[in-house]
Amino acid sequence: MCISFQTTGQIPIPSMPPVDVPGAAAHQSDMNPMATNEEEPEEEVTPIIKSLEFWDSNGCLVDEVPENGIVTLVAETEGHDVGDTITFTVEGAGTFTACVEADGRAYARNCDLSLLNEAEGGEEL
Repeated sequence: MCISFQTTGQIPIPSMPPVDVPGAAAHQSDMNPMATNEEEPEEEVTPIIKSLEFWDSNGCLVDEVPENGIVTLVAETEGHDVGDTITFTVEGAGTFTACVEADGRAYARNCDLSLLNEAEGGEEL
């Protein structure tokens, strides 16, 4: 078996004491390509929507489109950063966008779902 490598740094000689050079530790991987200066990467969290709620204009949870058709879509998120944009598409009513806020939720305020009321005579959410 043959193992070869190429390095741009110095290979330490075992019989000689190492030279104390400021910043040399930062180049450890140059001296030994099998070594690493990097920390283990953090496990990536896949951004997901954990739940979706519909609130009326008073901030109360609703399960049907209110008479005026105006709701706030509230998505509880996981793995999203503050400021990430979430797009909601409600079939028959349109597309709405919201940004993830500091509490981990995205609020699409004043979404007009009145078209659902007209089409179905009061749509269950």
